[in-house]
Amino acid sequence: MSMVDYMVWPWIERMDALKLYKNVTLDPERFPKFLYYIENMKKLPVIQQLMISPEHHVHFVKSYFSGQEPDYDGGL
Repeated sequence: MSMVDYMVWPWIERMDALKLYKNVTLDPERFPKFLYYIENMKKLPVIQQLMISPEHHVHFVKSYFSGQEPDYDGGL
């Protein structure tokens, strides 16, 4: 893995939250290599240690759009 992989990972890990929040998924037939990349990144110890759950991302987004102070730490 390169430094770029680690730099873009926080954005990529949020994609799992889209499944929960808006029922959006990537088509495996259209993006097989990208999905393979995501699964391999999730196997790395450093990613496993630092990854934020999709549920936490959804909690933040809902708190952000509620019109109140966003809850950055909820669910951690």
